[in-house]
Amino acid sequence: MSTIKTAIERLSKYPPDSPACMVLWLDDDVISRANERKLTVSDELTAEILESLEHTHDANYGVTWDHIDAALDSNLEHEGLIKSAECSS
Repeated sequence: MSTIKTAIERLSKYPPDSPACMVLWLDDDVISRANERKLTVSDELTAEILESLEHTHDANYGVTWDHIDAALDSNLEHEGLIKSAECSS
């Protein structure tokens, strides 16, 4: 799985003003999307979802909110995903 540390290590090989194009999805994105859907997602499941998105996305389309929604939907029975009336984190 990619981490901020590995991204920094990879990027440190280039001058800071080098042109680049990148899209970055973080655990906060998965957590906030889950919360919008009245779900609470564990840190472990959040990491699993991000790893799955990284390894299975179609490079022609990238990763979108729809993909995150689909990942949450496919894990509705996972112990790390809890349906709740209110989510605080």
